[in-house]
Amino acid sequence: MVHVHLKDWNIVDDPIVGVFPVPYRSGYFYKEVIVGEGIVPTKEIVAALKKMDFPGFLSIEHGGTIPGKEGLTRALAHIRPFMGT
Repeated sequence: MVHVHLKDWNIVDDPIVGVFPVPYRSGYFYKEVIVGEGIVPTKEIVAALKKMDFPGFLSIEHGGTIPGKEGLTRALAHIRPFMGT
């Protein structure tokens, strides 16, 4: 593993705002959100990477309706407390 993309999602029941169908939940879709504001356990993922002495890079991945600079600023504010930076 060289790098990990941090991404986050919420579950919605609107296919227009959702992107991918949620497996085994008919009528529900994943909607991309700013890292740290969705259902992905980012803190636990980062902790697991630290525990295994992950030597690679983390990147914040988002797009679509998520605002670029504002989205990155908010994502960093969410993850910095448990990154040790």
